[in-house]
Amino acid sequence: MIASTTPPQPILTKSLLTRLIDDSSSSLSILELDPVEIARQLTILECKNFCKIKPFDLFGRDFTKSRITPGSSCQSIKLMSQTSTNVTNMVIRHILSDQQPKLRAKTLKFYIKLAEECCNLRNYNTLMAIVCGLNSTPISRLKKTWKLINQKYHLIFENLKTLTDTNRNYFTYRNLVKSSPTPCLPFLGLYLTDLTFTDDGNPAFKPHPMEQTDNKRSKMVNFSKCLKTFNLIKEILRFQSPYNLIEVVEIQDLIGAELDVTKCRRGLATNDIDFLYHKSLRLEPKSNNI
Repeated sequence: MIASTTPPQPILTKSLLTRLIDDSSSSLSILELDPVEIARQLTILECKNFCKIKPFDLFGRDFTKSRITPGSSCQSIKLMSQTSTNVTNMVIRHILSDQQPKLRAKTLKFYIKLAEECCNLRNYNTLMAIVCGLNSTPISRLKKTWKLINQKYHLIFENLKTLTDTNRNYFTYRNLVKSSPTPCLPFLGLYLTDLTFTDDGNPAFKPHPMEQTDNKRSKMVNFSKCLKTFNLIKEILRFQSPYNLIEVVEIQDLIGAELDVTKCRRGLATNDIDFLYHKSLRLEPKSNNI
C-alpha cells in the first residue's frame, strides 16, 4: 500500500465530512473516525516537519536549546517533540474521559488499532507516542478496563510493546528500522539521544599521536566523533521521503484541536499528570484493581 503510485482514498463518509466542515460540530472527535485514516493524517502531519529538518540543525546540539530562533528549521524538531508529547497526553485524556469501563475499553481498542496502523505505515515516531500513553501509569493500572478488550487486541498491543521495548537500548526497534524501506518515519527522539551521547562522550579534539610542542601535544580534530555524527545524520536524512497519502485538511484541523489541550473537543482539558493519575484512581480505585 505504501509503495503504490496511486494514493489510497481517504476513509471518510459524507456525513462525517459534513460534520467536519460544519464549524458548529464542535463535539466531533477523532474517535468517531476510522483509525486507519487518523494514522494516515498523523503520518502526513509528522512527516511534513520531519522532512524540514536540515543537517546543520543536528550539529552542536542546537535542538536541545529551550529557545529556538524564529524561522530556524530547528523549530521542526521542537514541533515533532511537542507533537509526540501531545499525542501521548491525548491518549491518556481520551481514555480517562469515560466513566463507564465499557466505553473506556472502546477507546482503548481505538488507540491500539491506531498504533497498529502507524506501525503498518512505518510511522514509528507516532507509534512510540501512542504506546507511551497506553503504557502510562494512569492507563496501565486500569485492570477492569483492560479485561474488557478481547485477546486479539491484547496480542496486538503485546507485539507493539515488544517492538518499542527500551531494553538493550531499543534493540528490537533498531534492528527493524535499520533495514526499513522508505517511506518511513523513524523515532526521532532516539536519534537525538544518540547525537547527544556522541557529542557528550567524545571530545572535539584529541592529542596528536606524533607531534609535541613545549612538552604539550598539539591537538587534532577527532574524526572518529565526526564520522559517528555524520553516520547518524545520514541515517536520519535517508528517511526524509514523503508518503503517498492524501491530506484531508478538515481532519488535520480536527487533529490539531484534539492535540491542543486548550482546544480539545472531548474529554479532560488538562495534561497535568498528577490530576490524570488521581482521575484514574477515582475511576478504578486500588481496591478494585484485582
